Amino acid sequence: MWLRLLLLAIAGWIAYRYIRKLIKQLSGKLNMHKQIERCPNCGESIQLVNDPLKCPQCGQLLARGLDGKLIIRVN
Repeated sequence: MWLRLLLLAIAGWIAYRYIRKLIKQLSGKLNMHKQIERCPNCGESIQLVNDPLKCPQCGQLLARGLDGKLIIRVN
């Protein structure tokens, strides 16, 4: 009986830590669209709201690299 309770407590703790980590990762991705960043082409501060990403100052089309940073989009 006590072994079952111990295993259940351990499983609950592992699930709790996994869910906390997942929420932290997702919240970072969800807040990414509210960030103010700089255009890699002209350096203008821009607020990124939607796709396609385009700098309002120079008109450069932008994309996100694998690391999440803004890069110049090449078609």
